[in-house]
Amino acid sequence: MRQLITKPAGPDRELTEDERFKLNDAMSNLSERERQCFVLHVAFRFSMRQIAEELDLKKRIVQTNIERAKQKIEENN
Repeated sequence: MRQLITKPAGPDRELTEDERFKLNDAMSNLSERERQCFVLHVAFRFSMRQIAEELDLKKRIVQTNIERAKQKIEENN
């Protein structure tokens, strides 16, 4: 999967306008559930088990949503 963001963002670096655009565009193609699972997993580093508990879903459903999100983001690049 190609990286949407070339350098990690953090307290010392903000996303560029181009990176923000690409990220928003990629995220807009996800369903609400895919977006929830993906953001919790990637941005907040929740485990699939933690996401399942938080969203009251089965772990396999969380895994499927994360996989779909990654696939859609890759196709969007």
